[in-house]
Amino acid sequence: RREVQTMVGMRPCPKVMTYYHVWFHTFDDGRRFSFAQIELCRGGSLLGLIEGGRCPELKDVRRLIREAAQALAYIHDVAKKAHCDLKLDNMLLDKPLDEGGSVRIGDFGCAEDATNLSPEQRGHVVYRAPEEFETKSKPGSTQDMWALGLCAVELILGTKIENHAKYLE
Repeated sequence: RREVQTMVGMRPCPKVMTYYHVWFHTFDDGRRFSFAQIELCRGGSLLGLIEGGRCPELKDVRRLIREAAQALAYIHDVAKKAHCDLKLDNMLLDKPLDEGGSVRIGDFGCAEDATNLSPEQRGHVVYRAPEEFETKSKPGSTQDMWALGLCAVELILGTKIENHAKYLE
């Protein structure tokens, strides 16, 4: 529900996954679900690249991270939101990398209004900025930028950061 509310308030941005239509359905037993028709990202997630054994070339990593940073600039500065769950799973390619695929950021289920952040911790613990643990600060754009840096490291190394948790302690 949070994701739908976030996306309804955003104008289209070329680097943010497009939501075309959202509808709700209540089943006979009272359960209510939302369904979304979203942009097809044929290239899959950036996580799929490294899990598939493909470590992108450094020039591609630079381009992908630059595109993700442009999306975050829009999300933070124009839409006034914080993603709060940025990771390779939530960064998709509109088409395969070898066809020049561009980044689309999706999964806004943890997103927050950047002007009124709650103190609740959101997103995967591995991608949280250090200050969130030290000062119990609110998640937001700093968390998103920290997470983007970790995503760059993951793409360069070709492995997930959480596989190296012993180095994060």
